[in-house]
Amino acid sequence: MAISGRLYTMSFQNVTMSAVQDALAVYAGATKIFAVLSVNLGQVTATSVGNLRVRIRYLPTAVTAGSGGSAGTLKPFVSGDAAVTITGRINDTTQAISSGTAVDLWDDQWNVINGFLWVPPIPSRPPVCGLSGAIVVSIDTAPASLVVNGTIICEELP
Repeated sequence: MAISGRLYTMSFQNVTMSAVQDALAVYAGATKIFAVLSVNLGQVTATSVGNLRVRIRYLPTAVTAGSGGSAGTLKPFVSGDAAVTITGRINDTTQAISSGTAVDLWDDQWNVINGFLWVPPIPSRPPVCGLSGAIVVSIDTAPASLVVNGTIICEELP
C-alpha cells in the first residue's frame, strides 16, 4: 500500500539535552492524519559511548501536549506546497499524555556516539497517526548534558 500525501520535516539544532523528554512530537488535528517516514537524532559533544532508551510512541485521542520545550515548525519538502495542518513540539521535558492507551511502536537504544536513525521496517507501511492523536519520539533515559540535533519526517495524508 503506497501512501500519497504531502511531506513535511521538523527539526531542532544545538539543543542541550539533560533530562527525560519528548524530543520530537507531532500532533494530528481533527481533520488530517499523518505517517512518520523517518526519525534521526545525533549529538556533537559526547566522546564516549552512552546508551539512552528511545521510544516512538503513538498516543491516541485526547492527547495533552507536553511542555517545557517549544513549538516545532513543520516545513514542506516541496517549495510552495500547502501549509501543514498537523502541529509539532520539540524538547518537552514534561511529556505528552493521552486519555487512551499509549502504544510503543518502536523501543530501542540510542548509542550517542553513533547516532540514531529510524525508518519503518516496511517502508511502504509507515505508522499512521489517527485523528486527534500524536506520535512522539521519547528519550526515556536522562542523558549527561549533550548538545543534540534531531529531525522527524512526516507525510500528511489527504
